[in-house]
Amino acid sequence: MLNTKKILLLTNEQNSALIEKISAYMQAQGWQYQIATSAQDFSQQEIAQADFILLFSDTKNADNQSLSPIKGKVCYRLEKKQESLPIAEIFDLAFAQGEIFTGGATTSFACPEEDTHLGKCAVKKGAHRTAIIVSILILFVFLIGYFY
Repeated sequence: MLNTKKILLLTNEQNSALIEKISAYMQAQGWQYQIATSAQDFSQQEIAQADFILLFSDTKNADNQSLSPIKGKVCYRLEKKQESLPIAEIFDLAFAQGEIFTGGATTSFACPEEDTHLGKCAVKKGAHRTAIIVSILILFVFLIGYFY
């Protein structure tokens, strides 16, 4: 059975050829999808039922008011440089790196101002280094205890 996802695609229609390729890919995957040029074009029910929202880079300059309906949803902003990637790779990136849209003053995603590892909120930069140092110290304690 196909994995049915509900995906909303938000774009300013700058790249209709790419949109057609993405539409064909989503249809081939058996996903339900809708395309709109504004977040207001989606009903509240459609947004609530969506599993994922893909934003094109041309929506980057949209103001908070125009993107406010998708606040709290998992989104991924497709940058211009990524538009040349194979469609399957675009979705792999999007699902792996999607973040919750907070709708802050800069239309940002969760934790943009924090210094985090790979842009994720869960692991702060330097946490891995600290874990390695603690592990080495524990190893030394066991080695010293073994030889004495």
